[in-house]
Parts: sequence; structure tokens; C-alpha cells
Amino acid sequence: MALSIAGILWVTLLSRLGTDTRNLYPPFWSYRAIANGSAKALFEDFGNVVLFIPIGVIAVVLLHLKIWQAALLGLCFSLFIEGSQWFLWLGNFEVDDLIHNALGAIVGSAFATKVSLRLPRQSRKRNTLFLIGLVIVLLIVPLGYQRLNRISMERYAALSNREDGAVNLLILNGEPGYVGDTNVYVGYNDDGSLTISGTSDKRAWKLIGNLTLGLGSYTFSGLSGAENNTIALVLEYYSTEHGRFIRLIPDVGPIDATIFILEEETKIRAYVGVYPGATGAYIARPAIYREE
Repeated sequence: MALSIAGILWVTLLSRLGTDTRNLYPPFWSYRAIANGSAKALFEDFGNVVLFIPIGVIAVVLLHLKIWQAALLGLCFSLFIEGSQWFLWLGNFEVDDLIHNALGAIVGSAFATKVSLRLPRQSRKRNTLFLIGLVIVLLIVPLGYQRLNRISMERYAALSNREDGAVNLLILNGEPGYVGDTNVYVGYNDDGSLTISGTSDKRAWKLIGNLTLGLGSYTFSGLSGAENNTIALVLEYYSTEHGRFIRLIPDVGPIDATIFILEEETKIRAYVGVYPGATGAYIARPAIYREE
């Protein structure tokens, strides 16, 4: 049960890297998307229900709550998650998520009530404290994994240091996965490179790293041999004037490297980008060097 709570926090908050955009989705927007044929929206709605079923079970088994109280608990927990995603720029605020999370808590509590899954009331306080402690321990594990992953990515980045002593400043996030909703997959190799393979029918991006750079001239490189409008490496910078991330330089594709100049300390994000019709397999070694 504690593993379920830790898993929810990991999926919805702790595993996210952040985004430069966020939206507020009104009630039942996902139903309109489903009506228009979106299988993704249907899967996400179902997933949000299933994700909170353990919350309903916990509410009955450990806290001895009624079904309506379990629904309220699920709603409050979901509101905490959605609010955190919004204020920390980790995702969108979706009212439909609140609805489906609360529904999941109802399903879980109804099931636990139906089959009489309850621990003795006198052990309620002890079980609650045990649950809280176990959740804390289970949250420490993924955070420790993140730190170990960061150390590995730092080591891989160092493999791309240049012979002239220039240090690769771009430490990748180490998260393999698909580029947007395409079939292009980004994998990480032991030599610090990326394998980018698959096909795409749309323009899409996948975040691979972020960093902050100071005043100076820099070189961004890591992809050669790719044809125009297939795949590319993309850099964006945070514009205080516009209040969002915008394109810093043209996509790095067929050329080996490009130079950019920063006039102040700037937040930078690196992406793998794909174009409609992209297909094949490529090896990339994204790197950013400061030029003296």
C-alpha cells in the first residue's frame, strides 16, 4: 500500500523534469477528445482511475473511513498533485484528473468495504505511522536512484571532452523513451552516445538535458550525417522578456556543429527533434563546449 502511494508520487511528481508550458484543462475535456477518437485520452482517464484505487483501499483498511470520506481523501490528494504540477511547472492542471482520481478512490474503498478488508481499530494509529514511515523510505529510494543516474550521466558527458581540454557541459538526463507520440525511440549507450531510431509522421521533441550557462561563446554539436528535415538536436533558452523557452539556434542536423553567444546567464534546454517522414537509425553525441 505504501508502495502504491510512493509510486503515485513518483509518476506524477518526482520523476518529472519540468516543462516550459502548462495549461489548465476544464472539466470533461478528455471526453471530447475521446469522442474525437483519441485513444490516448481514454487510456489516461482509465489509468487515473486505476492509479487511485489503492488510496481507497488504504482509506478503508487502515483509516477506517467511509466511502464518501475515501472519495474526499482521494480528491484532496489529487488536488495536491495537480497543484504541485502546476506551480512547479511539472505538468498541466487537469480537472478531469481530479474526477478520475476521486473515482478510483471510490472504487477502491467500495471494494474494501464489500469484502470487509479492515484491520482492528485499535491498531489504526500504529498502522498509520508505519504507513507514513514506509512511504518516506520508498520515496528515498527513487531519489537516490536519480542521484546515481546523475553521476552516471556526468561520467558519460566527460567521455565527450575534447582533446584541446574543452569540457562537455551538457549532462543528459538519462531517460530513454519515445519522441512525443511518434515511433522514434531515444536510447542511451554506455559510451555516452544516443541511439535515435524509428519513424515519425509528425514534428515532435524529447527533452534530453538542461543546464545554465554564463556569458560567453559556445559550440553545440553531436549529430552529423543526418539528412535535412529528418532528425535534429535542438536548443532552447529561457527568455525573461517572453516568459518562456524559445528556440536559441537553428536545429543541429546535417552540420557537425554550430556556435552561439550568450550575453548573460541563461537557462538552456536540449532536445532531440524529429520531422514528419523521418525514418532510420542515427547515433548522436550531444555536447556543449565553452569557447575561449
